[in-house]
Amino acid sequence: MTSKGYSEVHYIWYTSGMNKIIFLPDYSEGLRSELSSSIEQWNKELMVLLPNLPDDIIIEFDNNQLIQGYGTGGTAWDLRTLKLGYDPNFGANPEDLIKELRAIYFHEIYHLVRKFSFITTPNDLPALTNAIEEGVATKFEMVHGGGMPSYGKCEERNTMLDWLEEVKALPDGFDYDWEHWKFFDPETGRQWILYKVGVFIVDELLKNNPKLSIKSVVFLDAEKIFKFSKL
Repeated sequence: MTSKGYSEVHYIWYTSGMNKIIFLPDYSEGLRSELSSSIEQWNKELMVLLPNLPDDIIIEFDNNQLIQGYGTGGTAWDLRTLKLGYDPNFGANPEDLIKELRAIYFHEIYHLVRKFSFITTPNDLPALTNAIEEGVATKFEMVHGGGMPSYGKCEERNTMLDWLEEVKALPDGFDYDWEHWKFFDPETGRQWILYKVGVFIVDELLKNNPKLSIKSVVFLDAEKIFKFSKL
């Protein structure tokens, strides 16, 4: 993630579903209107796709959440709060940027429904569980959110199997360079290892259980996802 140094918040809006949206102070009125309308539409779509979708989510725009190299980003901060990054000065086509934000939003909402968030992550979380949780959210983002993220593109199968064994061997909790494994490892040049291992597991799960969909997987815990993947 990259920090843009924003700290003040001046604008708070509400959607018709009572979701609270907190905007950054340099967002124009037109951008605030477009983002709030988009979020309201996305929530309508998500209510059809996912059960138990909270109807009073707080959406806070915070550009500390921007993914490096992207104009957007996000985090399921707690079980009622999403933090979204959106940089209108990133240089991308605004329409493409909104589409990218939609995919991120679908990803983070999937986390919320699975009750997986930054604040509530257990201190002893296995690295494999972390990978699976990111994998299912990324797959949902790709299937239903229109996302095509680089962190969702797996390497060839033998590489993924090797990475899987490496992730399984990591200690529980965060007593390892988890940012290197989750985002970028400067020593090896590898990126998105936990994300890609998670997507690989989910792909195997869906391939080996054709009656399952990424929508129905929302009900399965990480242990069952890995078991049913047959890896």
